[in-house]
Amino acid sequence: MKNYYQILGLERDASKEDIKKAYKTYATKFHPDKQNGDKFFEERFKEILEAYEILSDDYKKANYDSKSKTNFSTGSSQYYKQYYSKSEEDLKKERKRAKRKRKKRKRGAYSERECCTRE
Repeated sequence: MKNYYQILGLERDASKEDIKKAYKTYATKFHPDKQNGDKFFEERFKEILEAYEILSDDYKKANYDSKSKTNFSTGSSQYYKQYYSKSEEDLKKERKRAKRKRKKRKRGAYSERECCTRE
């Protein structure tokens, strides 16, 4: 079960206003259209949207809280802190590094195959 409070960087006693504010902040930061459709951001955005849909609806939130009360601590998860607390600039740098690595791997794999087929 996902911890929707951690996804939105909230404590369990967060108000509706806090939930809405956190959603807007993270949805803007991780929106795939702002990030050229990058899959990483698309997945994070889906998690953020799912968390907001549950926590912003009183009935769904109460149901979620009753099921998850014993499953989660109130502390922040390292996983979510790692991705959701970074600035947009850091995320862009991280995405560029990953893109360079992918290109480098493709070039390396291609040149290795090309080398072996020339014999």
